[in-house]
Amino acid sequence: MTSTEPPIDVEFSRFVDCGKLPSGGKTIKIEADAEERAALCERLSIDALDNLSAEFYLVPGKKGLIVLKGQLKAAFRQTCVISLQPVISDINITIERKYNVNAVAFWGHESEPDEEGHQTGGVQTKNLVEPPEPLENGGIDLGEVASEELAVEIDPFPRLAGAEMAASIDFGGGDQDEDVKNPFAVLEKLKKKLE
Repeated sequence: MTSTEPPIDVEFSRFVDCGKLPSGGKTIKIEADAEERAALCERLSIDALDNLSAEFYLVPGKKGLIVLKGQLKAAFRQTCVISLQPVISDINITIERKYNVNAVAFWGHESEPDEEGHQTGGVQTKNLVEPPEPLENGGIDLGEVASEELAVEIDPFPRLAGAEMAASIDFGGGDQDEDVKNPFAVLEKLKKKLE
């Protein structure tokens, strides 16, 4: 690939042409603006993203290898699935990825193992080391790297500390037995009647 443009439109894009990296590496700081954070909220199904920033260090290696190391910081808000109150989260995580100019996309490729760890030919693969990711259009979109890592950190079912479901739920039927707290209690009563 000879183009050095980002491959697709994403909410938070900071494309780096890896062909222009100095041999000693380069530090790059990125931060999402308000518009980018709002678009990411929609993509990630969160209520608010107050901050998203990262500092990356990219180092070119031998045989087309690019090593990316970084620190991601984010502050976001979700809604508790039990109490419907806001859940505030702050993350500060370390990121490390490897890329290679000659890499082939592994996931979705014929060499990807199945759910039991077998690759083509039925060979079992244990402790599989993920190969380097391929560069897209000769570079890496650091904004998308940050977005992907943030997505992994978001709890799909956020809960406030101490929030618990009620042991029984009153549906307002009025004529329900008071001591029936779950569907299995009904089965227990039926079993006793049949004995």
